[in-house]
Amino acid sequence: IPPAYQYVAQSAAISILLQSVVKAGSINDTNTILEILQTESFSTVYGQVSFDGNGQNQASTPLLLQYDINQTLQLLHPKELSSGNFEMVYPMPTWKNRDCTILSNCTETGGGCDVNG
Repeated sequence: IPPAYQYVAQSAAISILLQSVVKAGSINDTNTILEILQTESFSTVYGQVSFDGNGQNQASTPLLLQYDINQTLQLLHPKELSSGNFEMVYPMPTWKNRDCTILSNCTETGGGCDVNG
């Protein structure tokens, strides 16, 4: 099983912090570390990373994932990488309603699920 992308992103975050502290010369020099984070580009296992004025990674697009009714993980965003015609489920049904939809025929409500399951 390949590692989830979150593990790679977390490794990159640790690497960025370490690179910033080393460049600052001290973990206690937080002002210099902050300046380095705001102005430098960092080489990581996740690729080159730099941050915009809001602290957002300029080189990475977050992934939006959701399980479909068959419990298959679907990639929704970015659109150019999406899994296909899968539509996001929003708002997410209650747990009781998800169980009803996926696990049974819901005979208690006449064969269908309602908002309460």
